[in-house]
Amino acid sequence: MRRMKEFKKKAKELRILDGKTAQNLSIFLGSFRLPYEEIRDIVLQVDEERLSESLIQMSSVKMLRPRLNGILFKLTFEEQVNNIRPDIMSVTFACEEVKKSESFSTLLELVLLVGNYMNAGSRNAQTFGFNISFLCKVGRKLS
Repeated sequence: MRRMKEFKKKAKELRILDGKTAQNLSIFLGSFRLPYEEIRDIVLQVDEERLSESLIQMSSVKMLRPRLNGILFKLTFEEQVNNIRPDIMSVTFACEEVKKSESFSTLLELVLLVGNYMNAGSRNAQTFGFNISFLCKVGRKLS
């Protein structure tokens, strides 16, 4: 439970739009002379008549597609993070447990020691490390 609180404290505010872009977007949306909620409803309900009028005005906006993608990302970001938060927490806790594990550290030392013993006299003698993907092959090499 303490780790969850620490994780939340480390989270930082993520801004998709810088202040100037946000201000420009606000001015642009204000030019429709409609409340933001109504503009949102027009887009969500795909009101073709009202959208076509808006799209004609919007077509003059530079980099419209990336801007709209940015807005979509901002609107869905929290939901996406909430969907994967349990997985993020699981991986974070697993990493912490691996770092703390003395038995895993001992296993890595033994793998390096055995590897150095098997490579004695070759150009790989007294290796200082190994690729972590090698651990998957250890079981096959020993059998």
